Amino acid sequence: MKTLAWTFIALLGAPGHAAEVPAAPLTPQQFAWRFAIEAPQQTPLQRLALDEALYASVARADLGDLRVFNADGEVLEHAIVAPRAPAASAREPVTLRLFPLRGEEPPAAGGSLRIRLDASGALLDLSGASAGAQPVSAYLLDAGTGHAAIATLRLAWGEDAPDFVSTVALESSTDLRAWRTVGTATVASLTHAGQRLARHEIALDTSPDRYLRLQWPAGGKGVELSGASALPQERTEPQARHWTRNVGSVVADAPHAVEFDARGWLPAERLRVAFAEPNSMATLRLLSRPSADAPWRERADALFYRLQVEGTELTSADVPVERRRDRYWRIEARGSNGKAPTLELGWAPDELVFIARGRGPFLLAAGSARIAPAAQPVNRLLADLDDARRESLTGHARLGGRSSLAGPDALRPLPPPVPWQRYLLWALLIGGVLVLLAM
Repeated sequence: MKTLAWTFIALLGAPGHAAEVPAAPLTPQQFAWRFAIEAPQQTPLQRLALDEALYASVARADLGDLRVFNADGEVLEHAIVAPRAPAASAREPVTLRLFPLRGEEPPAAGGSLRIRLDASGALLDLSGASAGAQPVSAYLLDAGTGHAAIATLRLAWGEDAPDFVSTVALESSTDLRAWRTVGTATVASLTHAGQRLARHEIALDTSPDRYLRLQWPAGGKGVELSGASALPQERTEPQARHWTRNVGSVVADAPHAVEFDARGWLPAERLRVAFAEPNSMATLRLLSRPSADAPWRERADALFYRLQVEGTELTSADVPVERRRDRYWRIEARGSNGKAPTLELGWAPDELVFIARGRGPFLLAAGSARIAPAAQPVNRLLADLDDARRESLTGHARLGGRSSLAGPDALRPLPPPVPWQRYLLWALLIGGVLVLLAM
């Protein structure tokens, strides 16, 4: 009898020896949605940018529930790659000499204003300009021989400057006589709630000529510049950034917190906070997480504002953050700040690269909580190719519209299988024990 009992116990702990059933091949019908792929070029590799509808269709933040199929239903190898990074370019500011112009005297050669240049055309001095107690009305600057590369002009003024908001115009000229506008901006220096806001930069709409003239209305308030510097052209981004606006809801147990569901795992890399009412300002803490049960992680802590001064609206700049796919966001304010703000996520789409094997048309199936993440061997292939070779082998496909396959049911995981083998072993063990007791 002891032998029988130990046999039952051994059966209980032994793993099942049932023959393993090979996994059935994947089919598009196991996914929630399908996206048509338009691939006009016949190349070994195809690259396409993902869109907002795609990010809202998957069940995983890592996009592991995507598969590409050809017309014969064969799964094609693919990889998810981040947008290609731009070539790095230095943006060291170049200090420019500036000369104040007072009163209404236009900065043109001739008349009472005399401009002295050296043999290379560099601006050396101004004389005869209105001086005395008259306020500064404009500044004349020499952008030097590298003027064509200037993208931004950065202004500087003293820390003790009075509060001001001013719309300025920047003009350029080749001969100090004929002028054209190359940029306008709102510059400001404001003190509010113990903090100081400053807007120093003028982005140029077009490449300037060598000589620059800055109209300076703030001179009427006694504000004078202490310096100016030029920033060369910024590196261009590989793709346009998309912006998605999200309306949140106030957290019941935290009245100074607002939570947002982006309804998709967007790869955000810029943040904007938009206040519902003008003349709002707050230091906000922004947090995010990939799933509703994950812990919150801080992404930014910055001052945001929307101010109206003298008919001009001044809003805070975008805040850069580490690029990652988080669906849920939270804004925490230090103290009351009126109506809940909205959150805008700036993101550049990931790209999907797949091997275009077999017959088209191809389709991208998305959204399944019932499959394991796909291996991505194409990543290794891309790493082995240099830029020129990769470009010659890759066609540029486009993602079409979304249509239903299995629908939202595929986004719900299957219930765990019933462990019949373990139930049977327990039944045998209990039956054996009862037999022993009866004997």
